[in-house]
Amino acid sequence: MALLKVAAVLAMLALAVALPVHEEHDYHAHPKYEFKYGVKDSHTHDIKEQHETRDGDKVEGYYKLVEPDGTTRTVHYTADKHNGFNAHHHPKYEFKYGVKDSHTHDIKEQAEKRDGDKVEDTTSWLSLTAPPALSTTPPTNTTDSTLTSRNPDTPAILKLLILMLLILKLLTMW
Repeated sequence: MALLKVAAVLAMLALAVALPVHEEHDYHAHPKYEFKYGVKDSHTHDIKEQHETRDGDKVEGYYKLVEPDGTTRTVHYTADKHNGFNAHHHPKYEFKYGVKDSHTHDIKEQAEKRDGDKVEDTTSWLSLTAPPALSTTPPTNTTDSTLTSRNPDTPAILKLLILMLLILKLLTMW
């Protein structure tokens, strides 16, 4: 019986030696990578790109895409173990609209350009058929995404200016 026990131990020892050796992998190695890709399909108008880098716990990157209305959305992001995930949206667009009516002589234009928080608005109206007191020009070149409102006293100021011009005209006639 003792011989049987020794044979069993030797068999298990031979089996243990014959089994493949399992190598240890370091699953906590320092992660480090960088990638970039982009799509520009003129047929479907699918235009986008992304870039990302990682070094340990710090991730930085951005993605950019052209929206269906033609505006470009850019989002920059960072992530780390202290601050978590943070994304910063950067809107960018430009549009222009205008009307030129030869019958009524109305000429109107509006244009707006935005790059992040900076907004430039240029709007003008010219109507030769409207009374001069009603022709006004809204504010231009407004920045920081804040549109200023038109001065409510503008029609009164214009009326006063017209009255002064009429008085000046009458004085020069005499």
